[in-house]
Amino acid sequence: MISAQSVSKHYGNIRVLEDITLDVAQGEVCCLLGPSGAGKSTFLRCVNHLEKINGGRLLVDGESVGYKQRGNSLHELAGRELGKQRSKIGMVFQHFNLYPHMTAEQNVSFAPIKVHRRPKAECRQRARELLSQVGLAGKEEKFPRQLSGGEQQRVAIARALAIDPKVILFDEPTSALDPELVGEVLAVIRGVAETGMTMLVVTHEIAFAHDVADRVVFMDGGVIVEHGSPAEVLENPREQRTRDFLRRVL
Repeated sequence: MISAQSVSKHYGNIRVLEDITLDVAQGEVCCLLGPSGAGKSTFLRCVNHLEKINGGRLLVDGESVGYKQRGNSLHELAGRELGKQRSKIGMVFQHFNLYPHMTAEQNVSFAPIKVHRRPKAECRQRARELLSQVGLAGKEEKFPRQLSGGEQQRVAIARALAIDPKVILFDEPTSALDPELVGEVLAVIRGVAETGMTMLVVTHEIAFAHDVADRVVFMDGGVIVEHGSPAEVLENPREQRTRDFLRRVL
């Protein structure tokens, strides 16, 4: 479902990603771990073409992300074409990114109505169902400022689900939350994983990665140091860099 082929990304002389090659199968939950500055979030943003790669290829569901093949060259997509492609990819950000002037229901239904041109009544009903699914029944008319951080993040998860994506990207979804709110958001993400959704999750929650991920990828310095099952990477890592990281965070 997601295929990164020798992906590189740099800002001037600063190389952020170097030769990232990774495949994520349909229905797989893949957790990206590593220290700050390892390139994890940048890679996630490249998957959604929020950042442009400088080398290699990125494909989602068999299509080059952000580009279209014409003859022997790739041409960057824009506007409606890019929006159509992104409709396959939901994204949950670290800091929620909700519209402050919209209610929870309006935040969830906005993209299906305005971007995907679906019927309003259908989208609003679907938004209410999704908010109930993430434990927010009765809070549909609340504005973000009236919700806790954990509730805002659950609205963001419902919003990502509302476009019926094939993939959801989670960029450190609990790092901006108070510790007592982390569990409620992880429980919702766990529930999404159980539906068979393909998920790429940047996280520092080692226990969550161990319990939920099908595969764990450890990154450092813009490269993939090692990857494998949670048992392989988290319990018996091969590389010294991985062992040093786990020793620090556990």
